[in-house]
Amino acid sequence: AQFSGQQLETQLHGLKPMGSTRLMVPVSVSNESPGESLFAPNRAIDEDEVVSTSCVSWLSPGKKEKHAQRVAVAEFANDHTSEQFSRSKHEDQLQRLWRLSRDQEPAPPEGEPHPQWKTLGFQGDDPASDLSRSNSGVLSVKALIYFASSCPSQYNDVLERSHNEDVSKSYPFACAAMHLTDMLLRMVGATEVRGKPGQVDSQARKKLANMMVLNKASFFDVFCISFILLDAEWQRQNGTYFQFNAILESVRVKLVKTLRDRKVGSPLSLSKALQLPWRRSEDSSVEPSPRE
Repeated sequence: AQFSGQQLETQLHGLKPMGSTRLMVPVSVSNESPGESLFAPNRAIDEDEVVSTSCVSWLSPGKKEKHAQRVAVAEFANDHTSEQFSRSKHEDQLQRLWRLSRDQEPAPPEGEPHPQWKTLGFQGDDPASDLSRSNSGVLSVKALIYFASSCPSQYNDVLERSHNEDVSKSYPFACAAMHLTDMLLRMVGATEVRGKPGQVDSQARKKLANMMVLNKASFFDVFCISFILLDAEWQRQNGTYFQFNAILESVRVKLVKTLRDRKVGSPLSLSKALQLPWRRSEDSSVEPSPRE
């Protein structure tokens, strides 16, 4: 039987597994528009939504690319945003973040609130109160750990510059990480954008998703670049605490504009186009484990 591209895509969503090699398909994207997410947030992908690579082989090159992007984003979201932060389950990650950030200072007591956490830019004595507010809390900690591990010099520079002798000119480092993580998840279409038309740019989304197809760590690399950009914008605009949202928006606008550039196809080319001094360390660790 002959199918049109749209008919074939509809058929794929109803197929059962037909082989040993299988790919997961997020079913909520068949009528995709620039403002829609690529999958239903926090929704596990059922086995009925898995199709074999033999089915994918029917698609045209353009459809295959789009399919691969959807799968990469859906798998990443299922791996890294499927659970909320809790001290009992994620304390080891917090302690690792502390060691990478403040290795010369004693770590705060495990599982207990402590004023030291404020020095990393949490708003209170207990990081869980910030991190448990959204499903990107766990991911933002992983992203900070990746930043500190892969770009230690730049990480420490940004962390130190976030503290200013004039408190009004400081910004909350850890909270900034959460905002950037949410921004990138929205940008790649991995979370719904409610009441925020225009927040998802289709070209930028596809470019970022394709980076994730080529390298699963690309989301974390772009996070690092985004944080360096935020810090650069903060210094350039002589930012104050009350300007945080405006500066964050300027970061988003610059990222989207740069991702739309045809010459940008990787985190490295993105950093070069933004004229930022980012380079992953040769001995940096690989992408954080989904259940790390």
